[in-house]
Amino acid sequence: MTIAAMIYAKTGISKNEYLKLRGFNLNALSNGYVSKKIMAVLDADGIDWRSADDAKISGGRCGTMFHVKSGLVQAPGQKPISVDEYLELENSNV
Repeated sequence: MTIAAMIYAKTGISKNEYLKLRGFNLNALSNGYVSKKIMAVLDADGIDWRSADDAKISGGRCGTMFHVKSGLVQAPGQKPISVDEYLELENSNV
């Protein structure tokens, strides 16, 4: 289930209506990216976004994305890989 579907199931309103109601830009959940501010709001509303099929969080300034449900890491311009593979790559670049 996507984050948009979870929002609708919990609140009965669309993702865009939800974001507007909460004071966020309509692009705030684009491609499943969940910012810290949106995390707090979704958690407060009891929406289990962490189990969503499309949930992603930022890995920091380097542009790395963590795909929450699958446990994969995706660096900019790269395919998603497992966390273990990512750590091996990072350690080999030290």
